[in-house]
Amino acid sequence: MDLLDAINKYILVIYEGLTDKVEEVANLIAMSPGDLFATDFWDTLLKTASLALMPFALAILGFFLASELYDLYCRSDGELDAKLVSATVFRFIIPYFVVLRSYDILQIVFTLFNGILKSLSRSLTVTLTPIEWDYQALLDSVSGQPFLSQIAILAQMQGPYLAVTVMGGVIWIIVYGRLFEMMLYWLVAPLPLATLPSKEHSQTAKTYFKNFAAIMLQGVLMLLCVVIYSALSWSNVNTTTIDWYSTWNLIWPMAILIFALLKTGTMAKRMCGTF
Repeated sequence: MDLLDAINKYILVIYEGLTDKVEEVANLIAMSPGDLFATDFWDTLLKTASLALMPFALAILGFFLASELYDLYCRSDGELDAKLVSATVFRFIIPYFVVLRSYDILQIVFTLFNGILKSLSRSLTVTLTPIEWDYQALLDSVSGQPFLSQIAILAQMQGPYLAVTVMGGVIWIIVYGRLFEMMLYWLVAPLPLATLPSKEHSQTAKTYFKNFAAIMLQGVLMLLCVVIYSALSWSNVNTTTIDWYSTWNLIWPMAILIFALLKTGTMAKRMCGTF
């Protein structure tokens, strides 16, 4: 690889890394677990989690039912009222089916909300106007330079090249981290939902629903961050010549994007009242 080829590679990584990141991240935010993995694998994972956790969830549900029946027995001095016993048992029927169908319920909620998220993602990426870089003009602005100047330019590009590469990886980690967090909440759903009928511990199930809603809301906040980032990084850009001051000015919005994406989780939880 000669010097100009190396410079061309750096130009493509730096400038394409900035523009392509917008659509990639927007699509990744709206991704479902079935999109990340093969659908069969995700279904197998849900079945495995159900086999492992469902007995514990039903045991928790049974413990709460037995505890309430015992309290009812103690309050009635050993004389159980058939109506009260029936009402207590009936109150556990709906939570029982909720626990059994917890994954299906979450799938319905996720499908409805993620459909909105995907529509928002498509509308945002359509309304954005990606900048069209004139890569040949950028390369020509370098090829006319003396050999030593080209070496200096290559050395100067090391910083932006490394920054775009590292920051791009960090952004992917943040976005994938949200997806994995959502999957973990999804897989353990039967356990917190088993606390629904308990008067003392039902807050666990309520907090679980709030946290799951916060993860969904975080996706919307992430998309908004991407839109703001695109407006910051594409303003006042020279598309035909390499200006190193302007190049570094393209890097800073990516750092701001990383900071904003990190804060979306906390902000979503505060908005849902779980932080």
